Amino acid sequence: MAKNNKNYSINGGFVVLPDDTIRSNQWKSLTASTRCVYIAMLTEFIRDKNTNPMNELTIDHDDIEEISGIAHSTVVRAMRELKDKNFLKIKQKGSFRRHKSTYTINGRYTHSGCEDVRW
Repeated sequence: MAKNNKNYSINGGFVVLPDDTIRSNQWKSLTASTRCVYIAMLTEFIRDKNTNPMNELTIDHDDIEEISGIAHSTVVRAMRELKDKNFLKIKQKGSFRRHKSTYTINGRYTHSGCEDVRW
């Protein structure tokens, strides 16, 4: 554990998962790889907030694979699980490896601040 130091800083960004999300039955029902994909998507969503104020994320499976280090077939299954369990919605579907899909992430994560989680 890092010593409490005023000069200590975190390199890069980080994602905070709200306690009520982690304790929810929906989160507990996700597979470990699906949780990794969700966190990878949140990372990009938060990073993209300055250029996209519409609470949307435009990304493809290749980008998620690169960020998370998870195989393509696992990413596809994880994305399906996240959609089925209402963690995200497809706003605009892209084509296979040619155009990126646009997603909205449900729950607390909006660019305007935290909102209530309603599963």
